[in-house]
Amino acid sequence: MLIAVTLDREGHFQVSDVDNREETWILLKSIEWGQFYEDQVADSELEEYEIEDIYEMEAEDWEEYLQNFITRGQFEILEI
Repeated sequence: MLIAVTLDREGHFQVSDVDNREETWILLKSIEWGQFYEDQVADSELEEYEIEDIYEMEAEDWEEYLQNFITRGQFEILEI
């Protein structure tokens, strides 16, 4: 099982099951460090998806897309 983990500015961990795409999407978009999602999309020259788009992705493509956002202490993917 893969989980996405973030750490907010108050030191609280937020976790979601990567298979729960809506929850993981909300978690990713809620990272408080500036405009994390928008900055990562621009820096990595990624396509910016809407929540509806992520449901159409194959599981491997979704996981690969999330890999682009891994930043130590801000967004990590862990296998448990």
